[in-house]
Amino acid sequence: MSGQIINCKKCNKVFQQVRLPYCPDCAKAEEDKFSVMYRTLQKSAATGGILLDDLSAQMEIAPEDIERYFVEGRLGTAAAFLMIECQACGERCGVNQRSGRFCRPCGESTANEAQVDIYSVRELNQRDASEQMRQQQEALLRQNQARRAVNYRFGNSVKPR
Repeated sequence: MSGQIINCKKCNKVFQQVRLPYCPDCAKAEEDKFSVMYRTLQKSAATGGILLDDLSAQMEIAPEDIERYFVEGRLGTAAAFLMIECQACGERCGVNQRSGRFCRPCGESTANEAQVDIYSVRELNQRDASEQMRQQQEALLRQNQARRAVNYRFGNSVKPR
């Protein structure tokens, strides 16, 4: 498996990229830092969780990186202990109680004020699946109509009287 020759995003060393945009040394350091952060997040369960900003400051990891870990699903069950402060009301909220940077009530009220509908990922996936199904059915209908027209033209079917 060959990769591109690139510069490491952290130390600027030239290396052959296999998976990450980091050289092997920086990738190992990144993984070690992630492991310590993950354990810290798990230990915070005893106190009801830890704020994203506090975890970021304590571990010297950018909040964006922690959010990326969350989005990538790398935090697993420890994600339940990652808390944020709602940017509207300041309430501490966990993963299941928030919508982006807002707690659910603030997110919903903001959406209502902006006259925007809020959909869950499940609802959006169901919508996409039903739209794809509808498009497939329409395509099959068009194919069948075209087939009937060709068969009729070439005398392969009986002409209605």
